[in-house]
Parts: sequence; C-alpha cells; structure tokens
Amino acid sequence: MRKIGFLLIMCLALIVIVTPSASVKAYTSSWQDVEGYSNCEVRVWTDAQNYYEGATSINAYAESNNCPKLYYDMYVMDGTTDAISDIKPGYFSYRTPTKYFNITSNYPYDVYIGVNLYDSPSHNNLVDVYRSEPLFVH
Repeated sequence: MRKIGFLLIMCLALIVIVTPSASVKAYTSSWQDVEGYSNCEVRVWTDAQNYYEGATSINAYAESNNCPKLYYDMYVMDGTTDAISDIKPGYFSYRTPTKYFNITSNYPYDVYIGVNLYDSPSHNNLVDVYRSEPLFVH
C-alpha cells in the first residue's frame, strides 16, 4: 500500500513539473511622445503579447506621463490604421480603465492597440495617434 501511495505522489509531482505553465505575461509598449505637449508621453499595457487558441479577449489600458487630461478612442487595429473592433472612448490624465476587446475570427495574425488622443470631449481636434507594439493572435 505504501508503494502505491509513493508512486501516486511521484506521478502527480511529475505531471506538475512537466505540464507547461499557462501563465500569461503582461506586455507594455514603450513610451511615445504626444505631439504638441512638452514631456507628455503615452504607452499601452496589454495582458499579453501573444494570444493563443482559447483566448477570448485582449485586455488593455493606456498610461500617460506628464500629460494634461486627454480624451481618447481606444480600439484594436490591423496593420493599417483601420479599427477592427469596437471603439471605446473616454478620458484620462494618468491611466485609463482596462478595456476589453473580444477576439474574433476576423483578426489577422498581427494586431495593434490604437489610441486616438484628443484635447476636448467633443473629439473634434485629433492631437496624436498612438499605436502599440504588435500583438499576435495565433
């Protein structure tokens, strides 16, 4: 009976050691200067850089450094400047709330988080367009 218990424990330990980790690493793009504002920078955080089969959403937020209140539209974009997701508007002076973008079958292999920045709530005056580093949908 002891041998069976020992073998069972060893098998479980081996499964834990050999099973690949399903953990996801957050991914942060580099800071980019915002045109027209001295020392104002923006970057985008996402929950991962690679999204594998079974992933259901891209979770993202934007951060700013030394910026006034900025208004934004955030979206998933393809390699051009076209939005391929819902556009999520808002405003921030330090960090946006996390936005959730459902992964759909029409996403190409490489996508980006796009953030259009405006200086007013009417979104009439586009200040700058931020594009994250590429994200990969496998």
